[in-house]
Amino acid sequence: CTLLRLLLHAVLMWASCSQDQNVVSGVSSSISPAVENNTLPAFFWSHFVHDAVLFSRALGRSVEDTVVVCHRLLSHIADNPRNLSEIRANILLKTREERRTWEEAISRSLLAPFLQSVPMEINGWLQHVINDRSLGSNPLMRQVYELENPVGSRFPPQLWRYRVPVSIGHLMYTIDQNSDAARADQCLLLKAFLKEEWKLRAVQYLPDIIKLQCLLVKKYHRQISQQEALILNVETFLANVNDATERHMLKKLIDNFGIAWKLVREGVLMHGRLKPKKKEHELDSVTRQTPMAFLLPRPQDEGTCSVALVDYLINCTHNEFLETYHKIVGHQGEFEKVPMEEMTRAHLIAYDVERDLMPLVFAHCDYSLAVGEGTKIAYNLPALERQIVDRFLVGKPHIDMKVYRVAFRSDVYNVALFDRVKERIPQEELSLPVQRQIVSELHDLTDVYSILAVLDIAIRFMASSCGSPNIFLDQYIHETLRMPPDSGLISPKAKQACQLKHVLAMWRLLSVEKGRRLALADRVEASYNVCSPLIFFVF
Repeated sequence: CTLLRLLLHAVLMWASCSQDQNVVSGVSSSISPAVENNTLPAFFWSHFVHDAVLFSRALGRSVEDTVVVCHRLLSHIADNPRNLSEIRANILLKTREERRTWEEAISRSLLAPFLQSVPMEINGWLQHVINDRSLGSNPLMRQVYELENPVGSRFPPQLWRYRVPVSIGHLMYTIDQNSDAARADQCLLLKAFLKEEWKLRAVQYLPDIIKLQCLLVKKYHRQISQQEALILNVETFLANVNDATERHMLKKLIDNFGIAWKLVREGVLMHGRLKPKKKEHELDSVTRQTPMAFLLPRPQDEGTCSVALVDYLINCTHNEFLETYHKIVGHQGEFEKVPMEEMTRAHLIAYDVERDLMPLVFAHCDYSLAVGEGTKIAYNLPALERQIVDRFLVGKPHIDMKVYRVAFRSDVYNVALFDRVKERIPQEELSLPVQRQIVSELHDLTDVYSILAVLDIAIRFMASSCGSPNIFLDQYIHETLRMPPDSGLISPKAKQACQLKHVLAMWRLLSVEKGRRLALADRVEASYNVCSPLIFFVF
């Protein structure tokens, strides 16, 4: 797949350098989002370099060797035109199915046969260089190609030499090239695990993601509007947390959410059961400027990303791979199931690549170096497979997913709701001195939000029940509605002066004050989108 992308980007880069503007325009029209025609070569070159690095890691070879492999592949294609006959059948590539068929044909006819011979060919090329007589008079080249023992050499021991690293990519490449392991009935579980490892590594962050969702639901359920959630970014959200310990915990949870999203974003958007319906609702990455609306779990709009991430990690990653595992080992019977709210890390296929998985790989490989022979790595694949099963798979239950949802506070009240309040409890205005004192006693925008949330609840109850206009609003909130002691009017003057007959006046005052304070924070347009509908129809 990496090699195919590398070839595709090489062709597109070559086409983008064409003098024919029709060709360049055709290449440009195939890219989304759009890229300026004069920057196309640099655009495709950056992708080509990235693909070359990935291909180098997969091969377990230096970048220099990888470049030679690419040249040899192009030569191989040019020297074997008959292999292209099967590929040309679907040259138009109009549908996704045709493109998939073309990719499979490319891999089967050209890439697979060539890659199987790469290790022997690379060694042959190096031997050809080594046999070059000019090396005999070049001490540096003799050291680079390890034609003599570095002990006692006049060159420093730090002289660069490429060593094949032990990595997940090299392990996968070794399995593909190993004729015994490549057999259909050998190391099936290890192959399946490595194929899905790119997303399984994200499962370790699932408990933190669910914990973050629970905290956000508790804090913002019916306490924030959709517009406010789009305005509030991660940086401001963390800055508003006064307790340092809690702020550090939330920062860690959000960072882990971002890591998991980066790992599986492509899988969620392409193959997830849930995905945003609009392009503008897709989350690119989690930064300090990301709106909190993307982190608040909701099954629509921006919140779809948060719900889709949990669904993908549980159903499309953890549960799906457990089914694969049980199918391979021939497990019969019902699966053990654990509700999501009772789930812990111990229930999951959760591991850290560097801390948990790589030590197993190192423990089951033989790594040797010899002058003139380079690096030799051999893996004990059956033993490694058994260790992965014992450490990460045995006894893991299926997880029953539960969707946490944040309900936004309504931004626009129904006129009839206010009319019913006026009918049941006649309303009066607050005097200007009282309004000024109440506003002066609210030191933080969060105080305004808190009181508005309480008033939202009180207004809905008052619209469906009767009461004396002279009952103090704070008394009604705590004694009649039985709201917690820490929920209330906050302002001492509001507690002293506001009665039920002032509830709509209080709501109007705080709605305008919220808009004013948001405007001072250079958010005039966003704040009036929220506030103006609330103000005009009430008067």
